Amino acid sequence: MRKRLKSIYHSQLFNLVPANLSGAKHHDFDFLFLIIDFNFMEDVIIKVHANPKSSKNQIVGWKDDVLYIKITAPPVEGAANEAIVKFLAKELKLKKNQVSLASGDHSREKRFIIKGMTLDEIKSIFK
Repeated sequence: MRKRLKSIYHSQLFNLVPANLSGAKHHDFDFLFLIIDFNFMEDVIIKVHANPKSSKNQIVGWKDDVLYIKITAPPVEGAANEAIVKFLAKELKLKKNQVSLASGDHSREKRFIIKGMTLDEIKSIFK
């Protein structure tokens, strides 16, 4: 496996060896990891106050850094939580897996993790 990796990536990885190791040969290393993080956005946690069993799904607005949401789903067996995840993802134009419940499974006060957006972007959408 190691020989295969060396043969495939030798030319790309050898150029990344730090200057103080420039005299070392590529075979002197047991392994070399290159980690590239393409996720430049931080995860944002927003506080949400949910009002289940409403007549329609809607964003009420922000109050003291809490987003108030009305949702039609009942608070039974996580139906309201799932509906909020879908609703937030739709409104923010994100994939459903970019919105997840962090805490508040059985409470009106919830925290959701939003991936791929900043807090300012979220607040500008939900004015």
